[in-house]
Amino acid sequence: MIGIAIGNGLSRRGFDLSALKGPDRCVVGCNWLYFDYEPDVLVAIDSDPVRELREMKIRKFDWLTYDAPRKNIVMVKQDGTTEEIMGIMGVNGFYGKNSGIISASYLSKHLRCPKVYMLGFDFFRVDPGMKQNDLYHKGLIGFPGYEKAWNKLLADCPHTEFVRVGEIPKFHTAFFNRILKGFTYIPTEQFSQEVAP
Repeated sequence: MIGIAIGNGLSRRGFDLSALKGPDRCVVGCNWLYFDYEPDVLVAIDSDPVRELREMKIRKFDWLTYDAPRKNIVMVKQDGTTEEIMGIMGVNGFYGKNSGIISASYLSKHLRCPKVYMLGFDFFRVDPGMKQNDLYHKGLIGFPGYEKAWNKLLADCPHTEFVRVGEIPKFHTAFFNRILKGFTYIPTEQFSQEVAP
């Protein structure tokens, strides 16, 4: 099975998500993605989308969220029942909570996808003069431990090739090479040819 994780970074702006679903893949989206697209599974960690998802009467996708009292990840199915999902990374004090980490971890550790494409994952790289790094929020969003969490996930999942989709601006190259050496990088056009023809 092919895994596709969809983040909300600016790098996915303009990409047509409608061609991504298929019987041979699982599409996992992050937080506010359901405004524009219904993935197979949504990861919702931020309080506002969690509240809205809990209030939805009809939903065509399952969603994963952080269960704070038990400090684990649960899947809320379309019928409202829940299931604990074990072994998902990115939910502890050292690495923080992040929907991107959880989506990639779910595809690799739970579904055992040999390849996980990551569209809209910009890794919270903030540059001077940058005003926004998320499609659904004005301003800049990030949290401590993000780089360590990604590197930990890469170390924990040698069975998965993580493929970051989209060009890397020249001024980001050193950052990506230094911090995220375990990723493969492909242009958006190549991703479209391989996964969404």
